[in-house]
Amino acid sequence: MQNLLTERNFRTRVEALGRDRVSPAHRAMYLWGILNCTLVWIQQIFNWALNPIGAQKYIYASMVAWLLVALWTSRIVVRIPLAIGVILVMQVWFTVCSMHAASTIARTSVLNGMDILLPVYVLCFLQAQALVWMAPESRRFIGRLVIPVCVISGIVALAQFKGVGPAIQYSNLVRQAEIVFDFSGTGEIVRAPGLHANIGTAISFGTMCMLMMSVVLFFRPFKWWEMGSIGILLLSTLLVQVRNQLLVIGLTVLWVGYLITKKYKFGGITFSTATLGLLGVYLVQNRDAFGYLFQGGTGTLDYRRLALWPQAYNILDQRPIFGIGIEPGFAGWTTQLLPNKWVTERLMDNGWLLAAAFGGYPGLGLMVLTVLTAFIAATIHALKPSEDVWHLAFKFAVLSSVIFFATGMFWGTLWANPINTSFYFIIAGLAMPSDSRLFPAKFVPHFRRHDED
Repeated sequence: MQNLLTERNFRTRVEALGRDRVSPAHRAMYLWGILNCTLVWIQQIFNWALNPIGAQKYIYASMVAWLLVALWTSRIVVRIPLAIGVILVMQVWFTVCSMHAASTIARTSVLNGMDILLPVYVLCFLQAQALVWMAPESRRFIGRLVIPVCVISGIVALAQFKGVGPAIQYSNLVRQAEIVFDFSGTGEIVRAPGLHANIGTAISFGTMCMLMMSVVLFFRPFKWWEMGSIGILLLSTLLVQVRNQLLVIGLTVLWVGYLITKKYKFGGITFSTATLGLLGVYLVQNRDAFGYLFQGGTGTLDYRRLALWPQAYNILDQRPIFGIGIEPGFAGWTTQLLPNKWVTERLMDNGWLLAAAFGGYPGLGLMVLTVLTAFIAATIHALKPSEDVWHLAFKFAVLSSVIFFATGMFWGTLWANPINTSFYFIIAGLAMPSDSRLFPAKFVPHFRRHDED
């Protein structure tokens, strides 16, 4: 259809596209794509039910089918940012290292299920990018799903922390050096992630949703329930008691506090000060329950430093260029491909060192390059004009996610867990531009603050 229309006839082009967008075929593709993205998000919460039935592989197969159909019928434009390209190069290098290890050391197989891990993340990115290119309203749908669920999760976390409801237990992965945390409120220390199956995810999505909601202040003041939601999300990030993410929480609080002060002037300063004061009083009154956050827990770091991380140092000493290839055992998977000479503990708990163990110093360099290019691109992208408030919100979400991964990978593998990591690539795809024919550059306004209207 677009070949029959001249580039100058913008109004006719938009009307033609509008007719396409309400067609049954377009509606079916939109609902199918939304379902794929939503299931990636849902598996984080209902992992206990979906993982045993192998739901992940069906979701990813559905994404492949959706992309093939969309490429054939909708003529979608697929963009590969530099960070995504580096991820693909890293996967190729890890595969080369696996083949080299199979020919030089005792490795049971060359390829395994973890070899498709990074391509799965790229698949999630392409799914979301293609979906938002043809249907930018998908950002609004997913945003209105994720933020309320995270707020509800924060309320559940508070109930867990105060011992309301049934007992829920969470065993830390480094359980040899740590206690079992009891969410019923009767244990020594309570770490409450709410509905999330992973404590890191609870922190990340709490701060991410705070940033996404803060973009409202570029257009209008907060409503009362938005203020309350920000407070719940802030409290929920502390209830999880993840010390290595205090920097991310602090940066988020400073940014949201700055926007509130900018919008409300003296009232914003009063509100921000009062909120932080009440939060401080709550922390002091419950300092025993917050013991892990402010006092103990040194055993976890010592165990990582003395037992887990030396595995990577040993590999870098003996195989600095090729590493040992992809070893699922280091990521806590059930399969182990290498003998105990290389895998003394079935965990690495450091995403940077995991890349180094898989691909030697080149693998570590590719991981650094991935995070660096992602951070630069997310920052530049956030400063550019946005299509609407949800586009800006997802830009902030991507920037928050990159900072979370850059810091969190010092104390966790993160990227080796597809259930927790896949949705971050969905978010990155949703932050990409939509069809330029619907939102051409000259028609995209710069945001103005509410008080400048």
